[in-house]
Amino acid sequence: MDDKIIEMWEDRVRTKHYERVTLNTQLSEQLTETIHKRRIYCLTPDPSSTLMWSHYTENHRGICLEFGVDNLLFQLALEVLYPDIYPTWSVDDIEDEQQRSIEMILTKAKPWEYEREFRIISPYNNELNVPHRVVDGCLALPYGALKSVIAGCDADYDAVKAIVHYYMPDLPVKRAVRAPNNYQLAIVDETDA
Repeated sequence: MDDKIIEMWEDRVRTKHYERVTLNTQLSEQLTETIHKRRIYCLTPDPSSTLMWSHYTENHRGICLEFGVDNLLFQLALEVLYPDIYPTWSVDDIEDEQQRSIEMILTKAKPWEYEREFRIISPYNNELNVPHRVVDGCLALPYGALKSVIAGCDADYDAVKAIVHYYMPDLPVKRAVRAPNNYQLAIVDETDA
């Protein structure tokens, strides 16, 4: 684009409220559309986090999937950032829409920092060069990546175990157990007990 046109456009955005509002609305819609084209898989390295079980598994009644990181897809998971303020961006960032959408996907408010979250983001036009397979619009996980299923401490362990063993008879089923007299969880492999 011609420098003179860019300068005029930037001046309008700086001096006219309506132009700023319109631009922000258009950019937000564009970024939202780009983000919605992706599939995001959220992960944490700590399966014994009481807060994670409380927030994401209906108060410890759900399950947690344990994955190995001995494959390229999980090794390329990106760490989430937890700043105190919103990410900033400028009009010049329009040219780098893909990178901006990745930044938005990887940013959460500071209070969520306890999650220590990582994310696998399905490639959009394969710009990340991540080895991936998409099945029915979802990112397929590598063979053997699932290492176990962990039942929450208030989950129906026998029902979870029956379902898992019906579909994957050799997959271990573990359970989260409350530690006595502590606000902690332990992950227990029932086959070791």
